[in-house]
Amino acid sequence: MTIRSALHLAALSLTLFLALLFVSLPSELRAEASAPSSKASPEELEVYRKLLERLNAQLFESRYLGIPTLQNPLDVWVTQEILFEQKPDFVVEAGTFRGGSALLWATLLAPIVPDARVITIDIEDRRLEAAKSHPLARTRVEFLLGSSTSPRIVADVARRVKGKRVVVILDSLHTAEHVFAELEAYAPLIRKGGYLIVQDTLAGPTEGIQRFLEKHPEFEIDRTRERFGITNNLGGYLKRVR
Repeated sequence: MTIRSALHLAALSLTLFLALLFVSLPSELRAEASAPSSKASPEELEVYRKLLERLNAQLFESRYLGIPTLQNPLDVWVTQEILFEQKPDFVVEAGTFRGGSALLWATLLAPIVPDARVITIDIEDRRLEAAKSHPLARTRVEFLLGSSTSPRIVADVARRVKGKRVVVILDSLHTAEHVFAELEAYAPLIRKGGYLIVQDTLAGPTEGIQRFLEKHPEFEIDRTRERFGITNNLGGYLKRVR
């Protein structure tokens, strides 16, 4: 089996797993799962946050290629749809942790854009050795050590992706201030129709997102990406519409 065939098979296996995940959730969780609307009250958001906590206790135990990913598989499904539609040359990921999610994005990209690469950023190199030494990491993943909002890192990323199509995934420090700074830094990389994805929005960055949207009407929340009812990225799928 060639490397490309193996990558296609891995991507297909991942897709089938995600398709089965939702129907395998406990019935009481499926019944409760409904993404709040943009006009949800604080009480409704709190109920939704507690539901996610219950789910994440299980979902965040997931691994990809044996490496922790800390990803909600339903959001992974939505992200792969965006990657297929956008066909980016680069995914820029802020927040590497153990390195599993960078390998996941690289696998999903391989059948779509064979030469696409993942740039992943973190203030510490906490990647497992399995993540560093995996063939995908050596050929398709670039690790940058530093803060995602550091002028040096932002300039380095801009240089690497200049003239290319980019999808940005923000999953580092989940504070309003930091996420706002990240959005400001990486929004110029996104073309019309493209996406900035803010993960774990109920962990703190919601105010930063709203502040960014008020300043940048060229971006809007794409609520169609929340259709599964269970998402850790509530209000975080930001699409450039103009």
